[in-house]
Amino acid sequence: VSLSRARALVALNNSKPEPEEIHIWMKTGTYNLTSSFQINLKITIYGGFSGNEVSLSERNWVINQTIFNQTGSATVIWGNTQDDVLLDGLILQGGRPVGGNGCGQIAQGTTLRNCIIRNNRGTGSVGALSFYAVSGSTKKATLDNCLIINNESASTPAVIAAGAIPADIINCTIANNYSATGTQAVIT
Repeated sequence: VSLSRARALVALNNSKPEPEEIHIWMKTGTYNLTSSFQINLKITIYGGFSGNEVSLSERNWVINQTIFNQTGSATVIWGNTQDDVLLDGLILQGGRPVGGNGCGQIAQGTTLRNCIIRNNRGTGSVGALSFYAVSGSTKKATLDNCLIINNESASTPAVIAAGAIPADIINCTIANNYSATGTQAVIT
């Protein structure tokens, strides 16, 4: 499914009273974005496919890189739903929002697994990623086996802003991130 088709599916299902769960297998390649990829319903996106796999276990997300590349002045991803969301095996890069979080925002209930978050710049706040609180939710935001590298914050020292949101950060490498303030707080 192409990224534009995935967006169409998300928009279509978002109009239903209770959206169905969507699973998308993405083929290797660079998917250029000019606006944020909006996550507003239960969705699972797996990257790392060469295009001829018949089962999820056949993919290789290390070799078959699936890249969401922001080419505009926006974040890469923007999620505000507490539905269970999984992004697995994706590279999220190039976020340059004016006054926002570099790569973007994920809500409670979202998991990023086997992802690389790189080369994003938060011009107004967080260099890489912030977690969004959903009113009344007890779910966690989760980063699992992710590499968070070469992100920059123009005004705050945070690479990740979790605030008071419950979060699990499991087996992640966070390195070579920069803050214009001269200090670096990995998580605030």
